[in-house]
Amino acid sequence: MSLGGLSGLASGVDTSTLVDRLIALERQQNARLGLRKSAVQARQTGLKDIATKLNALKSAAQELASAGNWSTQQTVESSAPAKVAATLTGGAGIGGSTIAVDRLASSARRGYAWVPDASDRTLTVAYSNDAASSVTIQVKAGATASEVAAAINSSVASPVSAAIVKNADGKERLVLNARKPGHDSAFTVTATGLAAGQLTEDGAYERSGPALDAQYRLDGSATVLTSQTNTLENAIPGVKLQLKGVTADFETVTVGTPTTDTEAMKSKVKAFVDAYNAVVTSTRAKLTEKSIADATTTTDAAKGSLFGDTGLQSLLSSLRVRMGDRVAGLTGLDELADIGVGVPKPTGATSQDAKDGKLAIDDAKLATALAADPSKVRDLFEGFSSSLETFIKSQTGTSGVLDQRDKSADAEIKRITAQADLAETRIQAKEKRLKAQFAAMETALLNSQSQSAWLSGQLSSLS
Repeated sequence: MSLGGLSGLASGVDTSTLVDRLIALERQQNARLGLRKSAVQARQTGLKDIATKLNALKSAAQELASAGNWSTQQTVESSAPAKVAATLTGGAGIGGSTIAVDRLASSARRGYAWVPDASDRTLTVAYSNDAASSVTIQVKAGATASEVAAAINSSVASPVSAAIVKNADGKERLVLNARKPGHDSAFTVTATGLAAGQLTEDGAYERSGPALDAQYRLDGSATVLTSQTNTLENAIPGVKLQLKGVTADFETVTVGTPTTDTEAMKSKVKAFVDAYNAVVTSTRAKLTEKSIADATTTTDAAKGSLFGDTGLQSLLSSLRVRMGDRVAGLTGLDELADIGVGVPKPTGATSQDAKDGKLAIDDAKLATALAADPSKVRDLFEGFSSSLETFIKSQTGTSGVLDQRDKSADAEIKRITAQADLAETRIQAKEKRLKAQFAAMETALLNSQSQSAWLSGQLSSLS
C-alpha cells in the first residue's frame, strides 16, 4: 500500500521513507539467511563434486579389472589391402596364408531399347531362381527411358537397378543390373504389361552365368575356387576376406600371435591414476579454502564451506591407505607399487604432489610388469578394484557418508528457504500495516488542520 500524496502532507514527516527504512532493517535478517543458504549450497555442491570424482575413480578401476579388456587379441594384415582386405572374425591360426584373385564377382546385366507409349503400363522383374523377389514397376503414360530407370531405382524391393547408356550411334539403352553378384543374380524381365515392341532386348549388354562368380586360388595352389560374392567368410578360418581387385600374383594375409594390448592397458592405468589424483586435488582444494569472516555477498559466503572438514580428511586418509593395500592370495604382484604405481619416494626436496599423496607411474616398471605376465597385472587390479569399489560405495552409494551429508544439506536448504519465505511474508504484512497506519495518521492530521483553520475563520468573522 502506498502513502501516495499523503506522505508528510500534514505531519511534515517523510513517512514513506521512514516506512521503507524500517522494512529495510527487517530484511537484513533475511539477507543473513540468504548468505547462510549460499554457504550450505556451496558445501552441498562441493560434496557432490567429490562424489562424482570418486565414482569416476571407481569406473577407472573397474575398467582395469574387466576381463574383457585383458583378453588376448590378434592382428591380421594383408600385403595388398587395396585388393584383398582382411579382418578377424574369431581366433585364427597364427602365420601367413596366400591368395591370388583372378576375377571379381559381378552382377547379372541386361540391356533394352525403350519406346514410350501413350498409356500407363507395368514392368515386372524378378530373380530367375526366386519368384518371391518379383516386383512390378508402374510405368506412366509417355514415360521416357530415363523416367522408367528412375521408377525402378526408387523401388527399394526391386531386385535390379537401372541406368541409361548410349550406344556408339547415340541411341539410348535402358540397362538393368542385378542388386547382388554371382551367377544366382540372373533375373527375368516380364514385359506382358507393356505395349508390343515397347521393350526390346539388346544382347550386347548381357552378362550372365558362371562368369559372374569370383575366382581365386589359395596358398600357391593351381586349383581355382569360386564365390558368388567378393566376401570370403571361410577361405581362411577366423578371417574374413574382402576381394577388391585382381592380383598379379599371390598376396599374403598374416595373422599375429594372440597378445594383450599392453599399450591400451597402460592408457587405462594412466586414466586410473589421473582419476585418483583428481579426487585428491579437488578434496584438498576444498579443505584448504578458508571462509571469509562477516561475508556480505553470496560469493564470499560460499567460500570455505568445507575448510578443514574432518569427514573429508578421513576420506582422503582412508583412500590413501587403500592405494597401498596388498591384495590377499596373490604372489609376485600383490600391490600397486609392484607395477610402478604409487606416491613417489623423495629423492631430494619433496614435491607438493607427493605431500598431497598423489600417485605417479614408473613407466619402465609398469611396462616390464605388463611384458612379463599381463595376467598377473590383471589379477592385481581385479582384487584391488573390488576392495576400492566397496570403499567408494560406502561413501557415494545410497546411505553412504557423502550421500547422507548431501541429503542433510538439502534438508537444511529447505528449512532456510522456508524460514526466509515466512519472514518475507511477515515483513510484507508489516509494511502494508505501517503504510496503512501512517496514511490514516496523515489523513487524521489533515482533517484536524482543516477543522482548525475553519474554526479560526469563524472566530475571526465574529470579531
